Amino acid sequence: MNKQKLREIKLLELLKSRERLDVATVTKELIVSEATARRLFAKLEKEAKLLRIHGGIQVAPELSNDYSFRFSAAQNLTEKEAIGKAAAAMVKSGSRLFMDAGTTVLKMAEAQSFRLQTGEIKNITVITNSLSFLTNLAEHCDVILLGGKLRAGRHDVCGSLTRQNLKNFHFDQVFFGVDAISMDGELMTTDIETAEINSLFIEQSKESYILSDSTKFNKTSLLTFGNLNKITALITDKSIPKSQIKAFEKLGTKVIISYLNP
Repeated sequence: MNKQKLREIKLLELLKSRERLDVATVTKELIVSEATARRLFAKLEKEAKLLRIHGGIQVAPELSNDYSFRFSAAQNLTEKEAIGKAAAAMVKSGSRLFMDAGTTVLKMAEAQSFRLQTGEIKNITVITNSLSFLTNLAEHCDVILLGGKLRAGRHDVCGSLTRQNLKNFHFDQVFFGVDAISMDGELMTTDIETAEINSLFIEQSKESYILSDSTKFNKTSLLTFGNLNKITALITDKSIPKSQIKAFEKLGTKVIISYLNP
């Protein structure tokens, strides 16, 4: 795949994530000149893949229908993008994955979409309860959406039907987010539906990975659904203190620090 096509893919994935981009951001992210960026804008606008606006670009109307969940997940965006890319890099061709409906896992899906489009990996199957993958990752690999009760606020499905469907699958890897991790390594969430689903998919996978930015550590939430000592690895950002890394590793969990490429 040539350099031009790679730039187009990366630009469109960035635009899906952020809704609008200015010229300066694009030149920095793609490592191109302003003139090259503007030529790229013109080409993709002609193909109806984006709209040019003063100072930059925005998502074309037909591409923006299902992104409200993404835009509500703008907190700690840089950290989430780094964690998502690190998680995506751990997936091998032919893998069967479960990916939950967390906002950091969504960033992993975006990074995974890029890897699939560029041919870096092939033939993966994703099982999920997230509605966010339907217009992104599902274009490039097999995605199986579990049935269940729709939760608009969390942009997912849940309930007894979801758990029943989930029991039919076994995974090579699962990737999921948490609402909090306590000082003792307890994995916590805000509601019983999510706790029950999380407990189930952890049991049914060879490897399990938590995707969490460091602002969620040493905190508590309503319900505990597991512990770090049962998890393969925690993927987090570079802001995690060294003392925290040691504490988590003492529980038996590998800590993977993510960095965005400059």
